[in-house]
Amino acid sequence: MEEVKKFLQNGVNIKKQVLSEIKELKNKTNGIIGNTKKEKLDFDNNTNEIFYSLDSRGVIKYISPQIKNYGFLPEELLSNKFTNFVVSLDKERIFSEFHKTLITGEEFISRFRIKNKDGNIYWFEEKGKVQYSKLGKVIGLKGVLHDITGHMQVREKLKGEFLSIEAFTAKNYKDLMQIEEKINKLRNDESIILNNMQEYVIYQDLNNKIIWANKAAAGSVGLSFEELQGHYCYELWQGRNKPCEGCPILKVKETGQSQSGKMVSPDGKVWYVKGTPVKDANGVIKGIIEIVLDITEQEKIKVALERKEKVIDCSICAVAISDLEGKLLYVNSSFIKMWGFNNNDEIIGKPASDFWEFKEKVLNVLEIIKKEEIWVGELVAKKKDKSFFNAEVFANLIKDKKGNPLYLASSFINITEQKKMEDSLKQSENRFKAVTEESLTGVYLIKDCKFIYVNPALCKMFGYKKNELINKLGPLDLTHPDDREIVRRNMAKKINREQKVTHYLFKGLRKNGDVIFCESLGKWIEINRKPAVIGNLIDVTQRVKSKNELNNLNEELKRTNNRLKELALKDIHTGLYNYRYLKQSIESEFKRAKRYNLPLSVIVLDIDYFKSINDTYGYQFGDLILKQLAEQFTKIIRSYDTVARFGSNTFVIISPESDRIKSLSLAQRILENINLCNFGDKKTTVKLGLSIGIASWTEDKIFSSVELIDIADKILNKAKEDGGNRVYTSNNLYSGEVLIKHNEDDVKFLKSRIEKLSKESNQSLIESVFAFAKTIKLKDYYTGEHVENTVTYALEIGRGLGLRDKELENVRRAAILHDLGKLGISESILNKKTKLNEEEFEEIKKHPQIGVDIIRPLRFLHDIIPFILYHHERFDGKGYPKGLEGEDIPIGARIIAVADVYQALISDRPYRKAYSELKAFNMIKNESGTHFDPKIINLFIKILKKNK
Repeated sequence: MEEVKKFLQNGVNIKKQVLSEIKELKNKTNGIIGNTKKEKLDFDNNTNEIFYSLDSRGVIKYISPQIKNYGFLPEELLSNKFTNFVVSLDKERIFSEFHKTLITGEEFISRFRIKNKDGNIYWFEEKGKVQYSKLGKVIGLKGVLHDITGHMQVREKLKGEFLSIEAFTAKNYKDLMQIEEKINKLRNDESIILNNMQEYVIYQDLNNKIIWANKAAAGSVGLSFEELQGHYCYELWQGRNKPCEGCPILKVKETGQSQSGKMVSPDGKVWYVKGTPVKDANGVIKGIIEIVLDITEQEKIKVALERKEKVIDCSICAVAISDLEGKLLYVNSSFIKMWGFNNNDEIIGKPASDFWEFKEKVLNVLEIIKKEEIWVGELVAKKKDKSFFNAEVFANLIKDKKGNPLYLASSFINITEQKKMEDSLKQSENRFKAVTEESLTGVYLIKDCKFIYVNPALCKMFGYKKNELINKLGPLDLTHPDDREIVRRNMAKKINREQKVTHYLFKGLRKNGDVIFCESLGKWIEINRKPAVIGNLIDVTQRVKSKNELNNLNEELKRTNNRLKELALKDIHTGLYNYRYLKQSIESEFKRAKRYNLPLSVIVLDIDYFKSINDTYGYQFGDLILKQLAEQFTKIIRSYDTVARFGSNTFVIISPESDRIKSLSLAQRILENINLCNFGDKKTTVKLGLSIGIASWTEDKIFSSVELIDIADKILNKAKEDGGNRVYTSNNLYSGEVLIKHNEDDVKFLKSRIEKLSKESNQSLIESVFAFAKTIKLKDYYTGEHVENTVTYALEIGRGLGLRDKELENVRRAAILHDLGKLGISESILNKKTKLNEEEFEEIKKHPQIGVDIIRPLRFLHDIIPFILYHHERFDGKGYPKGLEGEDIPIGARIIAVADVYQALISDRPYRKAYSELKAFNMIKNESGTHFDPKIINLFIKILKKNK
């Protein structure tokens, strides 16, 4: 009985020690932990799920009524962009994540803040996914918002200090398991605090086996307290079969002392881990308490601060930070350079007053900043070599969140030259009017908000006479009402000496009511010890109009580029996605399936005996069959399935969240439907058979997206070997057959296959562009026929010059596409039978630039852009569009120029008959050295004589 009493007394002592540690923990965190439970309950009670739907532009199409709890009515948000209500600091990230999701199709999770009309800010966690139309087109996003404001407020309080729980010991530690049983009985009250902590608190034995953990730790792996017992921390949280290398917990066992450090988990999260030994009365370690805190966000903040420091270091302004006593703690590169030092080692730690001529004045300024928190003025700086320069100083006091002063921050601008200019201005005041009267820009002088001087150019700009402006009107009278606040604010900055120089744009108002755009550059000066403003006004109305026109043109180019990008992902014959898109889609779907343990299947389909259809009825008929078959596929598959053309008569269907049974049902439905359809035209119809192979990543033990297609292709070949027009899965292969053989040749095989398919994809796109170029023949018959002969001549010249194969291929492509830009020229100009007038000729001179703009989005055609753009340049520099001269003109452009002109001379044109080859020959020869490169002309003459 006496032993039982002693044992229970030990338990009571343990409880007192635990309560003592918890009290110390509360003191360290200023009471934050004590309020955690209440804040968490408040957070849970206020949480609302808000469902929403956005279109592909990010415009809100639907939002659930719960949004009223946050100061919005649903109808206020509809038809507005979602980002309009996001806090500015989060807008760019949310915008980027939105568009990334539309492209990848992946489900996403994000956090951001919104601000309502009352200025209240709420934190939300967003989970969403892409919405598709029945045809598989992306139409927007849908998702749900969770209010995490309470959670984020708690985390903000906790992020300044990592919590620590010191070890506790027991006098009698004969049996660790008996002590743990008693501790579990005594910690009812203590567990409330521990279970409401955001950190993971884990108690484990010396073999890393978990004895106890708090609610946060258990919940993170989806287990109860009891289910955690007996497991290992590295097994549950790291997915490993042995302790993590470098883990602080291992160091606790080795040293017997508390250890801490950072760990990075496989998912990229950063954790702060602290381990504390639990010892008995004899100092023997019986267990370890592990505290884990997610510091991913803090690390991100740290990186962001480092980036900000780099930005500051790159600033052209000198920047310095000192402590409250004026001792320098940081200077940027511009400060070091401006004061003539080699590095900051010569500066850091020294008093700021050492770097100025008048130390007393500097010390006085420091005191002013401490009281008034900001100071702007001029000081004389002293460089390392004892020379001086004038500096404009902007200094302010930096405080913490509680308003306590921390540092003094200052930025400096060398205004020595500016001071010289001001002195020169005072000396030349008598010459001021003589100079400004002849200025082409508006010059003004303002005092007491009225013009006291204006030059003739300003009067003309606004349509007033001098006597109507001077001492009668001010700058606001010449400003459009929409921009008066901009002008008023900038005038105040100068007059109040907040900003010496201002530069801004505003809308001006002429006397007759016309609106003009003005660029203002002004600075404050003193006249009779009173502030005044002097400056220039420039009429930039035409520039603004041109900029708007340029923006409109850029928008049109963007739309054209988007159409070309879409073309790059679509098969030209069937309208289905091509291999380029398939490669991206299968990879993202495979990653998603693995991440969320979802089924994923690939169906590969091949038309049986398709070659015989092409041989019998021709390739044009075969293309029609492929297009009709593609239409049937899109009608049968699910809206979120993806079908792509994989080869000449092979197709692939990616079927997310579909296992072998569902995919087999879909494939059989496709086969039955295709067998019943008639394909062809009014004259000829045919029946089609399909061989189909299905691979499912979970059932077929697949390890990569490439294997998924390879296995389906192998199954397809088996279906063909067995007679075709059937659906096979891996169950139909020979028993014991291995689908994918892993050996040292796998990597080489896959790389070669991918390279081959990429080349085929690029080649297909090139052929599409060339086919597109041939449509010029429909607008300009001469151009269509002319191109083929121009290519022949250009290649012969290139070979004669000894160009390499790659250079010859670029010349060939450029020769084919050199007149592509004529698609943008009016047919009436192209086919005009009389000489072009000046306006028409200027229009046709645009076709090289138009052609370049068309192919610019195709990166693999970038090498031929100079050949197309400059093929109308002349050797003497009198050509267009840039007036290049001699060998500044790219060699490819010089070659095409000769071949192009010669072919034009011997061809019929709308305004003349073709010249004879002899006359064309002489005309080309006479232009050597002026229009054409003499070296190329001499070679071309030899080629023509040889061909005769």
